[in-house]
Amino acid sequence: KIFLFLINSSLIIFFTLMYYEKKLKLNFSKQINKKEKKIQFHLYYKNIIFLLILSFSFLILFNKNLINYSSFTAILSAILRIDNFIILLIYFYFFFENVLKKKEKFTLLFIFLLLLSYYIFFTFSKAIILLLCLAVFSNVILLNKKISISIFQLLILFLLFSFTFFTATFLVNPNIVNLILLFAEGAFFEFVFTGLIGRLSYFEFYIEKVVNIDFYDHVTNLNYYLKVIIDKLTPGFDIFNIGFASRELYKSYYIFSDPNIMNSEQITVFAEAYILFKYYAIFYYFLVSLSLIYLLKTLSKNLNFINYLIMNYILYIFLSWLIGIGLDQLIIKIELLTIFIILFLLFNKFIKKILIK
Repeated sequence: KIFLFLINSSLIIFFTLMYYEKKLKLNFSKQINKKEKKIQFHLYYKNIIFLLILSFSFLILFNKNLINYSSFTAILSAILRIDNFIILLIYFYFFFENVLKKKEKFTLLFIFLLLLSYYIFFTFSKAIILLLCLAVFSNVILLNKKISISIFQLLILFLLFSFTFFTATFLVNPNIVNLILLFAEGAFFEFVFTGLIGRLSYFEFYIEKVVNIDFYDHVTNLNYYLKVIIDKLTPGFDIFNIGFASRELYKSYYIFSDPNIMNSEQITVFAEAYILFKYYAIFYYFLVSLSLIYLLKTLSKNLNFINYLIMNYILYIFLSWLIGIGLDQLIIKIELLTIFIILFLLFNKFIKKILIK
């Protein structure tokens, strides 16, 4: 029964995307020419760096308590997240790759590595690798590039994952003795490989959540999601004082987890849809898949940088939905990304007006 639901769910999403992609003749070939790209590049390049410096400075001062905590600063810190800028830089690089000079490429690479290091060392999160993979994958799709995977690329990905997974884990528990023993006993690769497999066990996550539905349905329901969304949207205070469903799932699964560390448990979109909608999930899948195609079709009519940026964020949201971060967290992510894009557009208009004057 649960296997059949998983298969049907996958087929519905796949065939809905395939059918409407062909029916609407979705393609991403209508990009602006090289001359227009150069104009847009000079328009956004310095602005992105300037906005990044301002945001980065604000986040450091805010995290050091040098800026007073208030409703406004709390919301602003959630919008100006470092991972949003990491994605922005990746999208910017891919779109303008053919007009970038070596100096500009090195500048973007330096900023990217700086942001990546900051993200790992200050958030202790290992989710950045998945974020990078999703960002690169969406760019490959939108630029009509051929998808090719080499041993070298897989090796780079494994080394990057090993570095972030090990660093983030060590920063949470900086015990030098454990570090020495890890290398002395040759257990480093086993440690990293176990973490990698644990994050690829999508099918296992689905089965575990559906089989133990009674154990998780207290946080996987529309009423709970609504309370979370209200809490996250109320500036500076919580009405219900509850966390994202994925956080509560982790606490339910790992009873003795450290409450001071922000960990999440993946639910998968299929397990969540089964718990929320049962077999009516077919309409849920159809609506989301159709919305994706129509949004991409509308924006692809004029593929300038802003439309390209929005399309990438839409694909990122869709892939996050497929991975299954929880509908409550997904809705908040959509809201914050929307505000982030609006702020980016307003900032560019503001700088442009100043330069004109």
